[in-house]
Amino acid sequence: MLDGELAAQLYYQDLLRRFTFFPDFGQTQIEAERIGGRITHSIDIDLLRSSLTYGVYLLSDRTGQPFIDNVVERVSDVRAPTIHQYSAVPFFQAEVPIWDRLLVRAGARYEFARLDVDDFINMAGIGVEGGELSLNEPLFNIGLTYFINGYSEIFASYSQGFSLADFGRVLADSTDPIATEDFDAAGQEVDN
Repeated sequence: MLDGELAAQLYYQDLLRRFTFFPDFGQTQIEAERIGGRITHSIDIDLLRSSLTYGVYLLSDRTGQPFIDNVVERVSDVRAPTIHQYSAVPFFQAEVPIWDRLLVRAGARYEFARLDVDDFINMAGIGVEGGELSLNEPLFNIGLTYFINGYSEIFASYSQGFSLADFGRVLADSTDPIATEDFDAAGQEVDN
């Protein structure tokens, strides 16, 4: 009744991207280290002629943007603070034929994200107190496919996406004293 396939993927990225020197500003580089993975399990539900895929995405991302020159005098040694992002995203996706010509696909995922920010002094000379931000967001999708014949089909779908703001940039550009934990940490949900 249940046939299944288990899949796992892991990845690692060590990134160093250096920017051009600008007079009166200096030179910075992006330093990032990411490790992540995905585990999925897919099963066919023969009785319903349906399939279900579920699993989890995991990510650890540590990124910062320090200055690397000593030519320009400045009050800060970083353009953007080091931020460590942890994410875990459980999900499921189902595919259910309603009859021979109509197929429904639907799913959901839940975005769990935590950002840890180091203390730093920003470009305006403002001390920024590091801390932790947490974001949690449920997201949904649904799609319908109607098979006109063996060569043509029409479909309609709705899905939600989610992205995190560039918190490092906001903290780095602040002209008022700010604590990371006081920051409004709402991500952006997008309907497609």
